Amino acid sequence: MRVDLSSIRKEFVVFEEKREQFIKKARELNTSSKKLIYAVHRGEVKKNAVDDLVKLASELIEVLDKRPKFRQIGALSAALEEYAEAMLFYHYVMDKNIWKKPRKLFSEIYLGALSDFTGELGRRCVFLAIDKKKEDIQKIRDLIDTILAQMMEFDFRNGELRKKSDAIKWNLKKIESILYDLSLK
Repeated sequence: MRVDLSSIRKEFVVFEEKREQFIKKARELNTSSKKLIYAVHRGEVKKNAVDDLVKLASELIEVLDKRPKFRQIGALSAALEEYAEAMLFYHYVMDKNIWKKPRKLFSEIYLGALSDFTGELGRRCVFLAIDKKKEDIQKIRDLIDTILAQMMEFDFRNGELRKKSDAIKWNLKKIESILYDLSLK
């Protein structure tokens, strides 16, 4: 008796090729998101960089609609979370508002990004402290306090989101220390 698996093998090869292309795009999104965060910190943001980032993220999310199995790829979650963090930070610094979760972005990714966003705000406060911009630091402190209060409404148990939400407390404490130091000068 002969078993012919050639058609299954072809499907498998096509799936793996598409998966590898997808992972490559996810890595590109992750790297580009990190570059945007860095550019925002330096005040060197190029508009096309943001547009390219949004386009790339949209492409990845669109592929997920067709291939839900790709959702399990770890590089994807990391990339989308970095993307959301970059967009949160970009919109806060440039537009003075909080980027809302797009309908197709997974809620747990947005919550993780929101937690990491508070770390970027903490770094921003260090730069603001150098310029003695206490009022701006206070606004960031109040925002992080609001985020923390809302995150405490969730029961994250002991997963990754729990660790990330706990980090918000440390970011808040860091900023409060900066404000305290500024008040002494």
